[in-house]
Amino acid sequence: MKMLQKGFTLIELMIVVAIIGILAAIAVPAYQDYTIRSRVSEGAALVGAARTALDVTYAGSGTLVGTDYGSHGSLGLSASTSYRSKYVSYISVIGGAGIAARVMVRLSPETSLGTAKSRSFLYSPVNMGGNLRWVAKGVAGGAGALQTKFLPKN
Repeated sequence: MKMLQKGFTLIELMIVVAIIGILAAIAVPAYQDYTIRSRVSEGAALVGAARTALDVTYAGSGTLVGTDYGSHGSLGLSASTSYRSKYVSYISVIGGAGIAARVMVRLSPETSLGTAKSRSFLYSPVNMGGNLRWVAKGVAGGAGALQTKFLPKN
């Protein structure tokens, strides 16, 4: 007479634990990157006013070079520190003589930003036949350049 097996053998349990461990080793870093990207994308939402102001300036003058953008008031914007949130310290329009205007996003020193904390990225305009397309690029900041994997998609 045959004996029926009741329950799982030790090797079967060890295989299941190993599979769960491998999946966790892949999933946890991916989830951490995802949460950092979602927090960094808060800056993408806050640059709307500055990008619109620069779009209007470009539509009127045909260029974003040669104007001093040190004063947000010239674009009808509030001070750079008024554009802030939990994960963004400020939004600033930069540019000047011979340099095209760009929008800089400075991330806060919030520890939940991981390696992205206190870093910056730029939105640079690209002329697409009279219209501007804004491209996010990393820029060296206080803690170094923001990693490309954390940049918002355009």
